[in-house]
Amino acid sequence: MGGFMAIQAAATTEQIAAVIAICPAGADHLRRGLLSGSLEMRLDPGALTALEAWLTEHDLRQAVELMGSKPLLLIHASGDEQIPWEWSEELYACAPEPRKLIVLPGGHHRSAQHDAELHGVALRWLERNLG
Repeated sequence: MGGFMAIQAAATTEQIAAVIAICPAGADHLRRGLLSGSLEMRLDPGALTALEAWLTEHDLRQAVELMGSKPLLLIHASGDEQIPWEWSEELYACAPEPRKLIVLPGGHHRSAQHDAELHGVALRWLERNLG
């Protein structure tokens, strides 16, 4: 839920200046994962119902639009078995500049998180876009 929450937070507060989201899930992806039990998350039934309702109210496409001129870097592995990389492409299309999309060949849902070279690329991109 990290990428989802980072984008949502940046859309609703001035304290967040930019976002790097790695293989971000959309609300529908998260809701399906919660209902199927495939997400590694412990929730009591009341919290599950509340989280599902909250996710229903939040569209990540709208959140990237609401980020305005805050830099957004989306990184996604094309081999992601949990969240299709095309979802990041859809978010990229909704986001205003400055924005960047990096789609890595192959990989899996967590591979981009552990790529030191990619971390350097992301940091340099942020430095250029945050001034």
